[in-house]
Amino acid sequence: MLEKLTIQNFKCFLNAEINLRALNLFVGANSSGKSSAIQALRLCIDNAGRPQNRPSFMASRDKKIGRFSELSSFLTSDKHFSIHLDATRGHVETSYTFGDDARLLSLVEVKGEPSAFAAELSNIQVFYLPANRTSAKDMFPMNLEAESTIGVNGEYVIDYYAHHSGDVLDDEIISNSTLKTLEGQVNYWLKMLTGYTMTVKPHGETYAVYYKNMSGRELRPYHVGTGVSFISTLLIVCLSMTKDGLAIIENPEIHLHPKAQAVATNFFSMIAQTGRQIIIETHSDHIFNGVRRLIAQKQLSKNDASIYFFRMLDSMESLPVYVELTEKGRLTKYEKGMFDQFDDDLDAMLQAK
Repeated sequence: MLEKLTIQNFKCFLNAEINLRALNLFVGANSSGKSSAIQALRLCIDNAGRPQNRPSFMASRDKKIGRFSELSSFLTSDKHFSIHLDATRGHVETSYTFGDDARLLSLVEVKGEPSAFAAELSNIQVFYLPANRTSAKDMFPMNLEAESTIGVNGEYVIDYYAHHSGDVLDDEIISNSTLKTLEGQVNYWLKMLTGYTMTVKPHGETYAVYYKNMSGRELRPYHVGTGVSFISTLLIVCLSMTKDGLAIIENPEIHLHPKAQAVATNFFSMIAQTGRQIIIETHSDHIFNGVRRLIAQKQLSKNDASIYFFRMLDSMESLPVYVELTEKGRLTKYEKGMFDQFDDDLDAMLQAK
């Protein structure tokens, strides 16, 4: 399990440390550094297996990440940045410098003694669902190039599900003992969250997805609402993770009613307590308060949860601030700008004449 992410001179970060646990929330305003922290984490994982102490061109599964000039510090003129990861089984440090005068290309060097963990890290199961993931369409592409992957941006989640729907899951993530397969558990949680179950059928070089309602009628995704499709992908990804796997999910609350967001938080908590790790970037106070509720109800240890509020300073430096909770799920310190709009609106209404 990943334990600490350290970022130096990368984009809006000068020197930031983020301690990671089983269930992690990144919260804060738009453009406050949450996505940049996720980019740094993914970049380190992608390059952890590069040659030790020998510069080579940077690798990235995300082809949109861009040029060195777009990744190096926005705040200084430093010619390098570095990203470190500490985990249960080891440590890896990746250092990046520009590889040409125009600062278009990036060179990466994995520093330190040769580490089995560094090679292992580049092969861990990482599922990433960005905020712009696939929406409620009727047909989904087959992955004709690489089997058993959800794609760089989750574009092949349905293909992955079609290949693995019959897989029997580990006992600790099975919520209903009569439904032990990936398909059974996805539909168990999907029905609890939305009232629907899902069927996937091959159709040429695509897959057709249908949702069955309480009366047994099959409907195309267009007719059941976008939220159902979005939560389906979350369930598939989290239930597919192997132990020591990592799921990074941006804005899981998209298109979900507050009650469904609360149930989804229960689901994330359950998965995260089975040796699997989840990082969530969110703007949802329902997910934030859902984690607090689970801690207060003794359904989640506060030691298994890590919440960081990303504060953007006037200097345009992003400062990840650890949000400490008590055993009752209460905040030990209030951070201005963190899910306080409800209070601001209420105050304005009370003061209105």
